[in-house]
Amino acid sequence: MKFSRLFRLPCAILLAALPLAPFANARHEKSLPEETYFALQFRDLADYKAKDAKHPFSVDFRAAGYADYFAPGIALLKEEIQKGLAKCSKNADFERYLSILQNDFNGEILFALVKTPKPVEGHEPFDFVFFADTDLAETALNEILKDLGVYTKRSEKVSSTAYLAEKGASAIDDDAEIGAVADADGKVSRTTEIVKTPFQGVTLHEVTISYPDNKFSFVPVGWAFVGKTFVFATAPNVLRELIDAMQNGRKNSFADSIPWRRASKAAGNADFLFVSTPQLASAALRKVVATAGPNMYLPEPLKAYDALALDVIDGLWCSSTLTETAAVSKLSLSYKEKRGLLSLFTSKPLEQPVPEYIPAGLPHFSVTAFDMSESWRNLEKLLADAVPHLKPFLDQGLEKMKKEEGLDIRSDLLENFGEKIVVISGGASIRPKVKGVNSPLRNPMLLVLEIRDVNKLQSLIDTSLSKAGPEGKKAILDERVFMGVNISSAKQGKDAKLSYAIHDGKLFLAIDGEKILDEVIAEIKEPRSPIAKEAFVRQALKLVPKEKSSFEVIDLGKSIDATFSTFEFLVKEFLLKRIGKEGAPLTDPTKKPAPSVLPWASVSYGELRDNEIYAETHLYKKEEK
Repeated sequence: MKFSRLFRLPCAILLAALPLAPFANARHEKSLPEETYFALQFRDLADYKAKDAKHPFSVDFRAAGYADYFAPGIALLKEEIQKGLAKCSKNADFERYLSILQNDFNGEILFALVKTPKPVEGHEPFDFVFFADTDLAETALNEILKDLGVYTKRSEKVSSTAYLAEKGASAIDDDAEIGAVADADGKVSRTTEIVKTPFQGVTLHEVTISYPDNKFSFVPVGWAFVGKTFVFATAPNVLRELIDAMQNGRKNSFADSIPWRRASKAAGNADFLFVSTPQLASAALRKVVATAGPNMYLPEPLKAYDALALDVIDGLWCSSTLTETAAVSKLSLSYKEKRGLLSLFTSKPLEQPVPEYIPAGLPHFSVTAFDMSESWRNLEKLLADAVPHLKPFLDQGLEKMKKEEGLDIRSDLLENFGEKIVVISGGASIRPKVKGVNSPLRNPMLLVLEIRDVNKLQSLIDTSLSKAGPEGKKAILDERVFMGVNISSAKQGKDAKLSYAIHDGKLFLAIDGEKILDEVIAEIKEPRSPIAKEAFVRQALKLVPKEKSSFEVIDLGKSIDATFSTFEFLVKEFLLKRIGKEGAPLTDPTKKPAPSVLPWASVSYGELRDNEIYAETHLYKKEEK
């Protein structure tokens, strides 16, 4: 991998993440070239911060005391960042930098990946660009960069292989050049410095990497201030092109493209907007096709490209808007025709969005009208087109199981599912008590699948269990009867505990969720308090259209506890151990807010439109009654 790619990607991502919020009079998309792979825009940061400060959700979230609850983790994070910055310079001050980011970035922000028609040496034919409206003066930014040692000229010895990688792939196989650039110990001299260059009335700051002995240099990243806009790009020619477009305009800009115009019109005055063009997927696939070699276990690149049919995707966009009383997110995937990968999306109109058997008090459920049998058939076709030599093995394997084991997987299972999937989650995370195993926290869940022929499925299960040895199912399952329904649970090991029941034409599959399964069965047998009667669910139904293919409701106050518990576990397992802070507290348990102090919920729905998969989410405050 070239050094320029290693250097500019993290830099671009870091710069894009600086403000973490939205701009008025959006205009920077007009400076982007028409061939832009994706653009991520925050419309007006100052406007967003003003709305957020008085938004009912923000007010309730602050009043709930979550800041106090997470105070130990936030303090630890700041401490670790400060330590990292201190390695760059003793003058580094994270608190000051954070204050600058919070206060001095106050307008439009745009991050994009653009196509570079004429890439310079050491660069790929695409580059990251970044615009940010700011009150931060150019001199102030330079002082921060000096604090961090960015302007310090550095000289070092690196391997000749690194030099060749930076110069370009064309030189890698040139043995003569390798001999020419390397000294006796295989090292070459490299110098890194910031070079200031005047251009059209502004000052360019370009990271310049040079090999003095070999008369080769290149610029992986550069930036400049154009008025009160900070501009960053990962190639010198791209930076100059952007500055020229900002000052003199650009014909055929990304703002004129169909994907951008369509998305910005549908998103309206959104605070956040992400737009991806069809070229992004096709460019990525072309790259894979060009570099992939033959492999008997993987699909032939060209066949996979044709089978996935990603070229039918016409565009992807998503947006988020903070209204006076709620927050609304939208997502859209448009396509020319539904084939290839898109053929797996076999959604149907959803007739009953809230099943009667879901009991009140649970924090989350989702219902999707989805033909799993059709999706499986389409998947088989896709695999046959992408990996033709594997299809006969699949067919032979399934046929062998049918003849020799009596297991007709395709007919009795894969093509036996109905057209509705229900997922119910149980709130507070649990940690299975397994001796000697540090099991991760899990969110109890129940999956409900409609079955076309219950007898076929039961026969398949019985036949499979009969092959488990002399004791049969007793060696594998614990069985019990609850309100007349047989419930089977896998004998618990270190993995998630699985339980299932077949009843009322449905397969109930619980993952660490036996309690939810019992509650659902009880509601089926003796209906008492279905969740459909809860006020916040009735609110949700009013916020979504009748013609939908999926419906999901989350009680945030109850669900947020499970989310935070899982996040805390992941941070401890995968981060704190690596920085030597394994026992450090991330939260203050004595200040943990009760679920009732955050009376908010969200509702999401999916909708089938002409050549479009559309989804929308609303965050809303729960009614008291």
